[in-house]
Amino acid sequence: PSVSDLCNWIVEKADWELGLQTFQRFGNAGPSSAEFTGFHVRCKTTAARLHEGASQEVRIALALAVYHKFGWQPVIKRSDAAIELLVAFHKGGLLLEMPLLVQNEIQWELHAAADAQLSYLENARKERLPPIVPKFPASSNTDL
Repeated sequence: PSVSDLCNWIVEKADWELGLQTFQRFGNAGPSSAEFTGFHVRCKTTAARLHEGASQEVRIALALAVYHKFGWQPVIKRSDAAIELLVAFHKGGLLLEMPLLVQNEIQWELHAAADAQLSYLENARKERLPPIVPKFPASSNTDL
């Protein structure tokens, strides 16, 4: 099938109702919300599932298919979108994802490792996790 036909098939087969219910349950602005700013499409291809350069073609065709089915506005900048759709092609097939948790207030890349280590340490102190001490930077307090 053509990329356009494939994207139309994806839009028709996806369980949008369940995906959107879950998306909104996490406090995200759904399509009926006044805060809804549109959607952004990403595409990952591996294992030579599609021809070279197909990722951009899939992004455009999927954005058009979603727009025609639901009337949602596609946005170019990922950070401007209320919903992100990620279609991933891999050796066994394809997967359509709608990430539920989006961090807008902090730079995740800068804080993720330190936050994860602090959370682990706190839970270890409460004996919720095995007593494995994570590696902290020299300036952190690691006393258990």
